Amino acid sequence: MSQEFRSNQLNPWREFSELNQKMWGYNKGISASHEYGSKALGWPLMIRSVYYWVSESSRIYLIGNPINWFLGLFGIFGVWFLPLGREKKIVIGLLYLANFLPFILVRRVLFLYHYLFALIISLVAFSFVLEEMAAKFSPKPRLFVVGCLLSVVLLSFLFFAPLSYGTPLSDQEFRMRQWSSLWFSGNSQLKEICEKSGCSVLKLLVY
Repeated sequence: MSQEFRSNQLNPWREFSELNQKMWGYNKGISASHEYGSKALGWPLMIRSVYYWVSESSRIYLIGNPINWFLGLFGIFGVWFLPLGREKKIVIGLLYLANFLPFILVRRVLFLYHYLFALIISLVAFSFVLEEMAAKFSPKPRLFVVGCLLSVVLLSFLFFAPLSYGTPLSDQEFRMRQWSSLWFSGNSQLKEICEKSGCSVLKLLVY
């Protein structure tokens, strides 16, 4: 950073501009690859996880709650069919795209956690969808529907939590959580699969 930046002598806009230029330049120069790097287009479907650590009976992955992930994706599309004000729809859409779309243009290695801000926006969108859907029920059925949904989310979290927190699992218990082989395969394995099958979509979405 410049001397002016370090001594806090420039106005906030110039500091903001310099900081973002430096970050852009640094990230643009990263050329290293990673076995669990992934492309932005695959993040909304949580196609890949990030493999952090392994011991004899424990593994740690950065993997989301699949129920939350797909509810968020449903929310991003569903919010446009709600009788919300146009301004709210535009704000939600712009916030989501601003936190997701730029990563499609980035050439350095990226990971699933780069999607987390956009995921939060997608869950906010789903909250609007849920509110609209629940409003069509009387109070007791509404509480029942919302309670069932929250229960499914909680059960899904508890089921996949051992992968995030390194709780020991048997081989069978680990296989039970392998809903998608793409979650746990490294890029070298996926490239072999893609070359054998000629699957260009996999290459576009995953590595």
